[in-house]
Amino acid sequence: MGIAVIANWPFNFALRLYIPPDFRDVPWKMFIAFEIMWILVAVRFFVTYPEIYDKSLLRLLKSCLPPMDRIRGTRAL
Repeated sequence: MGIAVIANWPFNFALRLYIPPDFRDVPWKMFIAFEIMWILVAVRFFVTYPEIYDKSLLRLLKSCLPPMDRIRGTRAL
């Protein structure tokens, strides 16, 4: 764990130092390429993972949220 923390500091420093100036030089076509890539990743995720296959996005969202009785502080019967 200590080695990972020691390595994390210089990598984060390098990211913070070099990435913002590079954003000025990125053409708009690069953003479209990344957007297409993420859309393909999302499609692959929803098609290939069996635990979410054939479920709606609303049902997946509800499965990630805590039950409403815990939020309101009441008990379900």
